[in-house]
Amino acid sequence: YSWPHNLYQVEFGNGIFVGVATGDTSPNPASSSKGSFFYTSLDGTNWTQRTYFDFGPAAFIHQFLVFLNGTFQELTDGGSQYGMVPISITSDGTSYTTKFAPTNAPNARSMAYGNGKYLLIEQSGKSWVSTDETNWVAEYGGFQNAFTQIIGGQSNLVAFGSGLPVLLSSDGLTFHAASNSPSGVLSAGAFDGTNYVGIGATAQLGHPITYIGEVYTSTN
Repeated sequence: YSWPHNLYQVEFGNGIFVGVATGDTSPNPASSSKGSFFYTSLDGTNWTQRTYFDFGPAAFIHQFLVFLNGTFQELTDGGSQYGMVPISITSDGTSYTTKFAPTNAPNARSMAYGNGKYLLIEQSGKSWVSTDETNWVAEYGGFQNAFTQIIGGQSNLVAFGSGLPVLLSSDGLTFHAASNSPSGVLSAGAFDGTNYVGIGATAQLGHPITYIGEVYTSTN
């Protein structure tokens, strides 16, 4: 039996696209369920199935895939069922290693790397800092709103959240609002080495309520 394929997320780095998908049968002889695989592509059109990985979204809950510090990292939630929050790490999809996030971070939303530290953020302002993705130190970002994404910038970590201005941190421990940033609008962003791009939406009152997409750019 061949399971239907489900694609969860795709990221770009190291000159390739890497995606996380489930489908086919797990190569694990102890399991007859569908498996989790990394897929790669050079052009976004032609894809090749790569390595199977144990802690993927076939059995765990996909939270996010992110490219940082030269590797693709897939974080899945197995905290409530298995007592672990695995991070499956690969540079090119052909092999992987596993690290683990804190067990009390099942609702992790994003992770970034900067100044030699990994920063993991969760709902309600929770965050954890690590230099090796093995030993994590719990911190509090100073905001109780739900974080939605964090990215590494030129010299700062940049966080986005529900009802928040854009937040900046140099150490992953303390955050402050970026000057002139729109408040409560941006929910995600990206940095290409020179420019920041943030996206979000604002509600327009009416029947029904409509949402207008907005894009902001910044060089600092």
